[in-house]
Amino acid sequence: MLENKLQEKRKYEKMLEDNAKRLQYLKQLQNQEKEQDQKIIKEMIENEERLQRQRELEFKNRMDRIHAKMSKMADTVVKNEREKRLEEERRLLQMQADKEKRDMEEENNRKKRIFDQNINVKNYLHKQMNDREQQKIDEKTKDKQITEKLLKQVEQEREREK
Repeated sequence: MLENKLQEKRKYEKMLEDNAKRLQYLKQLQNQEKEQDQKIIKEMIENEERLQRQRELEFKNRMDRIHAKMSKMADTVVKNEREKRLEEERRLLQMQADKEKRDMEEENNRKKRIFDQNINVKNYLHKQMNDREQQKIDEKTKDKQITEKLLKQVEQEREREK
């Protein structure tokens, strides 16, 4: 009888140890997931910044070419015939500049959408992390209730034996 109680006591102690180990393992997993999420977000932001720098450089180069062409045209305007041609070129350059401006606006809108998507992803990841933490808290509470119930049962059995 005493031996059965000792075995049962060992069984409950083993369950408590297993629960503690499982909680520690879950916490370690949570920390790893959090680090991985932060690393992914950082990489996405760095990549987007690199792309932004490339786009800005391309736009600057285009604008420099346009300004160089416009300067060149201004110097060569001497005759009426040339002036008509230059006017046409200016109109085309203006159209090109307008197109470049629209392209940049579209690019900025695209970047804003990507940024908003990144924010949404980040918020979603934070929500998932919060949900995981709440789930762990709920599991801890449940484990604590089970442990208390088991301890109560052990205590009740001790009382019965007396």
